[in-house]
Amino acid sequence: MLLSIVVPFYNSMPYMKNLVESLINNSISAFRQEVEIIFVNDGSTDDYHEALKGLDEIFDIKIIDDTNHGTAHAKNLGLSSAEGKYVWFVDSDDVINDNAIKMMLEFLNKISFQADIVFSNFFVFDEAVSNIVYSSDYDYSKYLDETCEALSIDIVDILFSKLNMTLSIWYQIFNRRFLRDQNLLFDESLRISEDLDFKLKTLFSSRKIAFSNGCTYGYRLPSKLRNSLSTVMPAADDMLNIMQMELKWYRYLHKNYPFDAGRQYMKQRFAFLIFAHDKYLKTQLDAPALEDYLKEEIKSIIDDHNDSIQKTIEIYKSINKVG
Repeated sequence: MLLSIVVPFYNSMPYMKNLVESLINNSISAFRQEVEIIFVNDGSTDDYHEALKGLDEIFDIKIIDDTNHGTAHAKNLGLSSAEGKYVWFVDSDDVINDNAIKMMLEFLNKISFQADIVFSNFFVFDEAVSNIVYSSDYDYSKYLDETCEALSIDIVDILFSKLNMTLSIWYQIFNRRFLRDQNLLFDESLRISEDLDFKLKTLFSSRKIAFSNGCTYGYRLPSKLRNSLSTVMPAADDMLNIMQMELKWYRYLHKNYPFDAGRQYMKQRFAFLIFAHDKYLKTQLDAPALEDYLKEEIKSIIDDHNDSIQKTIEIYKSINKVG
């Protein structure tokens, strides 16, 4: 089996119907034996079985029922059940593009080695799947060969600076043996941002990477309904875990990737995340409750990147028409 698609879900109706429709649109009888879809139920209380009707006539599917442990645990559970050479983590309220599965299977069969990670493209849509508001259009071929057998500083710089790559993982697939051999799992202490951590630790552990210009994934913009189906904002202790993770990667980039554009760009992104989460934390905890070294390091990072943080805030304000 070549590909396992892992779909964790928690009360994802009615959006999961859109995902199932997109999977049905990817019906590929000639490749059925090459694909499995693993749905991991993270304690849902809605009638998700209705959304999955008929899908087992097209794909081999597994359903794993679990109590609510969070998205990271659900993804790890799906990974442990996967049998494919490659694993694709798909969110239950998004969609996959038409012919995406066929495109990726053909691409995997074409490249000359088993890549650790395969990158592709994605689009962003509003409530209606047809209402596309953004397409990534990463032109990997402009800067990179189709396959790279070593992760160099130059490649990291291109990905994060020239291509302005997001910190999401949905437009990537991962070699399951690579994940197993490197013991790469989602951090279950992270209630949110587990994808960010997973993306960076897989990327910086990888050696063989492949790039497809094809568009495989559709990400749904957040909405009031979507947010109402999500878990509540993390508690203060959970947010501290997230900030510690962000600080870890900020330090890692500062130490290991001493180039200008890419490192600075990534550090600015982490600085803004740290700034935003610090503000949130202070609404949940009294300042003395934060460890002194954490407060000092956060203050230093925010001070160093104050200009870029303020610019980012202004962009968000203009997009959301805030004050």
